[in-house]
Amino acid sequence: MRIRDRRRKKPLTLVITSASCLLILMTVGYAAFSTHLDITAKGNVVKNPLAGPTDEVITNLVETNPDELYTDDNNNIRYYGQDPNNYVYFDCTDKNNQTSDTCELWRIMGIIDGKVKLIRNESLTPVTTDTQNGVSVTVGTNSGFYWNQVQQEGKNYNNWEGSTLQNYLNGTYYSDISEDYQTMIDESTFYLGGATSSNYQTLTAKGYYDAERDGTQVYSGNPASIEQHIGLMYPSDYGYAAGSSCLSTALFSYDGYNGAPQCMNSDYLFSGKTEWLQAPLASFSILAAILNGTGFVYGYGSHVGYYSHAVRPVLYLTSQTQIVTGKGTIDEPFELG
Repeated sequence: MRIRDRRRKKPLTLVITSASCLLILMTVGYAAFSTHLDITAKGNVVKNPLAGPTDEVITNLVETNPDELYTDDNNNIRYYGQDPNNYVYFDCTDKNNQTSDTCELWRIMGIIDGKVKLIRNESLTPVTTDTQNGVSVTVGTNSGFYWNQVQQEGKNYNNWEGSTLQNYLNGTYYSDISEDYQTMIDESTFYLGGATSSNYQTLTAKGYYDAERDGTQVYSGNPASIEQHIGLMYPSDYGYAAGSSCLSTALFSYDGYNGAPQCMNSDYLFSGKTEWLQAPLASFSILAAILNGTGFVYGYGSHVGYYSHAVRPVLYLTSQTQIVTGKGTIDEPFELG
């Protein structure tokens, strides 16, 4: 009787032992699986190319997005093409709720001169008057802004330093930017060299880049550079944004002039509006370069106090600025924090 009882208990003991082993294996396996998930998740946060310091995000994207980012011949990283995924929200009324209703839409131009550079996607609403140095001055018309409407004593009309547009952008306009975003703007060097009457038709993106930074390529009495928060797009910025296939084409011919490639069609910075550029003409005291509404750069320029044109502010971000989320698309722009 006892023998039979023992024989009955053996299978039960075996079942209990097997179940215990299975339970231990499942527990260990789950723990290892859970740990793997945790490590993977943490790894993704670190390696995610769409979040982190803004310059690191863009640098990481050069390898994964070669169809919209490239390193130019001056070692600057630039977005290029007809419509790359470089949209970013800026100057939001609520940084914690960034939407198309609470933010302005800007574009990341790339890492230029060692800093992340942005340009407003749309031109500013024209302003006709502004208070500068305690005096009401004319700064534009209903269709755009003047480069400089007021003659400053001892200065040329196309001296950008203290011009009516420079004062407006770095005074009233800058002051109206949300404080959260003011802290993201780095006061930076903007170069003021430009084309001459003899080379404005032949300068390529590289040619303009060199001229902009050449202290001899300014009209007598004009500064070679300025420290400011807000500026304008360089001719070279526009040139490089068309991509490497256009680097041998003069910016004067970007609209297809004389059979050249129509580079403006592959350039996201082409807005279809005539707008001021940062470069004064180096040969005369009254002219500054424009991006013509048909797509070519007219380096000979427009009269700074007689014609009013569109303006798109440009700025550099501080190195502390982070991309916190977003994909850079028009539907999901990058969000800064």
